[in-house]
Amino acid sequence: MVQQFDFSRFASGLRILFTLLMLTTAAASNPAKASKGYEYPQGTRTLDGLIDAAITPEGSLLWRFDLDESGKDEILFSMIHAVLLSDGLGSNPIGLDRALVGPTRILNLKKLGEHLMIEQANPEFRASSENAEERQAVEQSFARAILWRGKAKGFDNEGRWVVDVTSFLTRDHLGIAGQLRARGGGNFRLDQARSFFDPNASLGFPDNHEYDATLTFTSDKPGREVRAVAADPKIVSLKVHHSLVALPDDAYAVRHTHPRMGAIGQPVMDFGAPLEARLYRQLARRHRLTRTVAEDGTITVENPIRYYVDRGAPPQIRDALLDGARWWADAFAAAGFPGGFTVELLPEDAHPLDIRYNVINWVHRQTRGWSYGASVVDPRSGEILKGNVLLGSQRVRQDRRIFEGLLGTAKTGSGDADDPITLSLARIRQLSAHEVGHTLGLLHNFSASTRDRASVMDYPAPFVRATDAGTLNVSEAYATGIGEWDKFAITALYGEFENEAALAAYIDKSYADGLVFISDAHSRNVGDPHPAASLWDNGADSVAELRNTLAVRKIALAQFAEDRVAEGRPLSDLKRVFVPIYLYHRYQLEAAAKLIGGVDFDYKSRGDSAKTASPVAVERQREALTAILDARSPAALVIAPEVSALMVPTATGFFGDPDQREIFDTRGGTTFDPLVAAEAASAIAYKALFHPRRLARLAVAPGEYQTKFALGDYLETIVDATFEAQENRAAQRIAERQQDMLVDALIELAGHEATGPYRAELEAVLEGLRNTLTESRQRRTSRPTARMLARRIIRFLDRPFDAQKDKPADAPIPPGSPIGAASPMFLETCWHCDDLPAAEPGRWWVTTGGQTDLSKP
Repeated sequence: MVQQFDFSRFASGLRILFTLLMLTTAAASNPAKASKGYEYPQGTRTLDGLIDAAITPEGSLLWRFDLDESGKDEILFSMIHAVLLSDGLGSNPIGLDRALVGPTRILNLKKLGEHLMIEQANPEFRASSENAEERQAVEQSFARAILWRGKAKGFDNEGRWVVDVTSFLTRDHLGIAGQLRARGGGNFRLDQARSFFDPNASLGFPDNHEYDATLTFTSDKPGREVRAVAADPKIVSLKVHHSLVALPDDAYAVRHTHPRMGAIGQPVMDFGAPLEARLYRQLARRHRLTRTVAEDGTITVENPIRYYVDRGAPPQIRDALLDGARWWADAFAAAGFPGGFTVELLPEDAHPLDIRYNVINWVHRQTRGWSYGASVVDPRSGEILKGNVLLGSQRVRQDRRIFEGLLGTAKTGSGDADDPITLSLARIRQLSAHEVGHTLGLLHNFSASTRDRASVMDYPAPFVRATDAGTLNVSEAYATGIGEWDKFAITALYGEFENEAALAAYIDKSYADGLVFISDAHSRNVGDPHPAASLWDNGADSVAELRNTLAVRKIALAQFAEDRVAEGRPLSDLKRVFVPIYLYHRYQLEAAAKLIGGVDFDYKSRGDSAKTASPVAVERQREALTAILDARSPAALVIAPEVSALMVPTATGFFGDPDQREIFDTRGGTTFDPLVAAEAASAIAYKALFHPRRLARLAVAPGEYQTKFALGDYLETIVDATFEAQENRAAQRIAERQQDMLVDALIELAGHEATGPYRAELEAVLEGLRNTLTESRQRRTSRPTARMLARRIIRFLDRPFDAQKDKPADAPIPPGSPIGAASPMFLETCWHCDDLPAAEPGRWWVTTGGQTDLSKP
């Protein structure tokens, strides 16, 4: 009997078989469906928030991901990664400070087979285009970076893909080993065995995760700076902080910088720009700030900018920091955001490096150091996610020392207006405002001191006035509150404008009312040309203020006595007080020097009302030269014997004090050497007068200047002043050292390849000086000194001729063929770094990702 075929049962079996085949295929493509069961160690705890994370008892960090059904390789997550330093080294020269901001970058977390890759994107190069292929073409044209790759643990019982990312956190993201090596700390290397993730310092929030990891570096030959500060100089352990942050939404309104708004820029190269537009743009760095305006005109700020002061600052300092930072509330009110800026103490339970807090950190180092205002910034938009100020704690002590050197210690601690501590706290208020200004997005404005202290974004020298009665007036030592420039700059950066044209019109009108802005790039070097752009200067008339500063110095030196240090302190401490008083005029001298060969200019755009470049009037240049020559006159540099007698050798027990580097050197063992002090003051003047850039500008000045203030005449005037007869032996000794320094400077300049365009003038001056020095009856200096200097000049002028060595360097020809180019980042001057030394000629301070270095393009 033939059995009848049951089609319904067959169809049901096919369906079951098909389902099994589909499940098998899915399991093969998505291992989560085929292999479950990664077991977490007992005691593992979860960390909620931005990332689904777990922390094991042994200190491993696990990230967990829900993969889609296909299990295909994909970008799982994108976020911002900021790296900061929780613990500092304590050495200012090396610069690894507590709360230092390191690189900020966009990370893409990618699945690739059984591995997770962490890739750094390259948002500096982009295309603002609707065309996805156009955007992709740019992305594929510039290198990204794979920062880390790790194999997954597998899938847990809930189907989540588990990856141990601990070793990503213990990499040297800050480049600590390289910074130690580059700055004389020694050849350190990362010791992975003693580097670890800190599970107890992990915080999870909806939009950010915060982690700490301790990195240990070792060296067999640590440098001097590390030896001075480390518990064990061969082992340096530092805690590094990681902030992982959700990508901000698109509601933030990008603003581009304007050349005259004084804003810090985030450089980008936009290949989607129209052909008539610029490729390079600067996105203004600023906080997100929005408001609503009611029908009755009432303004409500929806997300005020809040800053917090480090609870580790002493109460007296803390109050000053709060006061100074709060000045910015006036600027935001003027910009249309009343109540848009507030400052308070950091909550007790807050991590100061948590991305959610803008913090003013009080930072300690072994020696007096710089202050910074840095930010964590979304590199895609320029939005500031965290303002992070670092204030060096020894700054206030140096200010107190200067005022005690000027006024004595009798009033110290009295609370009076002329109390050195009161004056130092006034400076700390200004410093707090200044550094916060950087973290709000503002550059330095080094012309503000010449416009009635129009901005806290300048470096303020104490404004002390010499009176006719021979006393010092400190009633206006420091300004209080923000200036007109600051209100303008905050409005330009944060105010609401219909479009870029409206912003440009506001800027042009404000400048027409008298505002001026000159940035770091044209201010920091003593050879820079702008007559109004200097550091640590005062007054609209730099020559008049130099003469006032010299008068202040003269009064302070005449009164210099034991009372310049506190009762019971070693008298040798006077050597530290003496230096800033003896060199009290140094910065104002450099400001006056910028009139010589000076060129006044604005950052003009076509069609606006800004002025073009014009040289400083000859009469002003001559006034500056006369004042500087007076400042370096031997009579002004002689130190009274009774003052020298106070400079006793350093007391036993204080010999290792690091402040030893801040006293004048000596050739006489441990005794004070007044001639060395005079040499230092003379060097400040000659470096300003003979700066190669200044001489080059004098050499090519317009024709009328060549007849009124020619380079040769300028050099002869300096030579004549240096070889004037002196009234006493002490002044004569200083004069002869200055003559030696002057001849060295002229020879060095004449022999340098960069001075080719004006070498003839230099050699002519040397020849004339040689002839004078070799005259049998010359009385311009002592006979031994005259012979020594004459022989040195003759050796230089009669040197064997080397056609290659003696050939002046040709000016480079701009390229015609395609060229290589550095990142536009190198164009950004160091906006957040204060108290930095002037860069060498041809170099300038730059910043990349919040870190500072001295770079040469």
